Amino acid sequence: MAKDAKETAGDSGQRPAEVAQAAGLASSKYVVYIGQFGVREIDTASWDHVNVKDQKKVVWSRENGWSVPVDQFTNDALRYVDELDSDFVIRDVEVPRAD
Repeated sequence: MAKDAKETAGDSGQRPAEVAQAAGLASSKYVVYIGQFGVREIDTASWDHVNVKDQKKVVWSRENGWSVPVDQFTNDALRYVDELDSDFVIRDVEVPRAD
């Protein structure tokens, strides 16, 4: 059975994640800040405060399109931004944001 065209990247017949990996990209998903502030920063101490260990500081701002690749997060940090903080969404592509 042929793969559904919506599930593949272009004419390659491969899934988007396979194409990204073959191109040397770590991930095609981003954690996008959708909150109201111009800059959002979570430092190591703040991650520790919400029981997320070993996560480095992360900054969302105009300079990075309020988007940070998921490969810069630990599993616990991804779970936090996905399930516990409504100021974030995980997207398959980087989404430009207008202020």
